[in-house]
Amino acid sequence: MISSLLALAVFSTLSTSPARVIISGSSSDRSSISLTVEPMRGVEGMISVPPGAQRVPMLTLRMTAACGGDVPVTAVTVEHRGLGSAADIDRVYAMSDGRRLSRGMQIADRSGVVQLRLQHFSVPACSTKEVGIFVDFSNSAAVAGQHRFTIRFANDVDALPAQVLLLSERVGTMRQTVGKSTGTITVAYLSVQKPVYYGADRTVARFTLTADQTEDHAITSITLTNEGSARNQDLRSLSLYASGKRVTKMAESLDDDRVRLVFDPAFSLQRGQQRVFTLHADVRASIRKTIQLLIEEPSDIEAEPAQGRVRQ
Repeated sequence: MISSLLALAVFSTLSTSPARVIISGSSSDRSSISLTVEPMRGVEGMISVPPGAQRVPMLTLRMTAACGGDVPVTAVTVEHRGLGSAADIDRVYAMSDGRRLSRGMQIADRSGVVQLRLQHFSVPACSTKEVGIFVDFSNSAAVAGQHRFTIRFANDVDALPAQVLLLSERVGTMRQTVGKSTGTITVAYLSVQKPVYYGADRTVARFTLTADQTEDHAITSITLTNEGSARNQDLRSLSLYASGKRVTKMAESLDDDRVRLVFDPAFSLQRGQQRVFTLHADVRASIRKTIQLLIEEPSDIEAEPAQGRVRQ
């Protein structure tokens, strides 16, 4: 999904080079645990995106674990290519199954290389998972800038103690920034009006979303991260409310320290409008556990320009 900018304030080419293999760990480890990484061929031609677009897919890595054991993947290193400046990209991050795996990273290296540290991600034995590389473009990205990403070497995937096989070097879809910038949504946090105690249907977070005057937004989901110590079943039956009505599907519990709340239908935030949201949850944590739920990354609000009638 290509999201509206959130203010917290192609050519597809197949390389002829051979597959590259790095052997990690002991010989006994290598004989039993391995991971095959296949970069997926990007879309043919060039795809346009506006400056400020968020959660833009750039490259997909298909990872398959052999049956010797689960393979924990702790980092992936990718390289920016294309005629556009790396400064046009605010953040690069990895996702899988709709879940963000890494913090957003800037491309600080002049070579365009950026390492993404993955959190709590592994490929189960005898199975396949896809990891997507996504970016948020700057609202001031140069018009006609061209951008794509690639992974070059097997040791660009940190998966000790597994042997990693990179099937080929492929570049992802070419993206070109064109047109006017997307609108901006600003987040502001409010205090929780009552102390949070153990029990059902507690208010555990409050915040406002405010749209600028550029365009209307259709918000499809929001991911909140707990910077406190509560995890997993400590918070259950989570949902967002606006104007006293529940506006998201109910999430069963935290997923480690995060929860992704899906609006169905999408929630309308009109240009110039401000809305207050409250997060309700059943609190099952001990008194020692702390709760501080925040929107950790701008693209954790998934939104797009509103089209047609959505929830008011």
